[in-house]
Amino acid sequence: MSKQTVTKFKIFVDLDKEINFINSMNKKGWKLVSVTLGCLYQFVKTESCEYVTVLHAEKVDKIKEVADFAKQCGYEIVPHKLDGITEIIYLTGKKSEVTEEFVSDSRSKIRLNQCKIHSVRGAMILFLLSGIGCVFCTVKMLDYVLNTNFFSGDTVMMIFLFIATMVDFIMIFKLSRIIKRYNNKIKKLEESLHIYE
Repeated sequence: MSKQTVTKFKIFVDLDKEINFINSMNKKGWKLVSVTLGCLYQFVKTESCEYVTVLHAEKVDKIKEVADFAKQCGYEIVPHKLDGITEIIYLTGKKSEVTEEFVSDSRSKIRLNQCKIHSVRGAMILFLLSGIGCVFCTVKMLDYVLNTNFFSGDTVMMIFLFIATMVDFIMIFKLSRIIKRYNNKIKKLEESLHIYE
């Protein structure tokens, strides 16, 4: 009898939301087995609440070393198509065999939050470029519409571009709030480092 599998399509820019989604699937009895293109999550059926998944950040050149250590600690490395490129490692393990935090020292948490910021900044740049392109096209289209027939089909395109521009800038605002949240976490972790040093 083959294992029951399911693939979920999700796009996350906030890694906290991503790991919450994966662990909510774990609680329902689905174990993460692969991540493709950062948006296709494949799960296999298991017992409810049997597995837990964590993220860990490590320099690319040390990922193999950390992966070997994670295996000794009872974790499985979840393959993803960005292995060797990104600094984020997905680790999953049976709750009875692992702790819910792979490495819980402040320096590791700071590194993970820095990687989260890097990920969100990449998305912000894409939205910014898209927003600038939409503004430019909207202005050009507005100039054209005002100098020709206002009720032409180009008006619809101009409205679409305006809405796309607004969505881009709303997303940039939301992403900047996520970055601020991660920066606050880093600041608290750094303060705790100073207290214990």
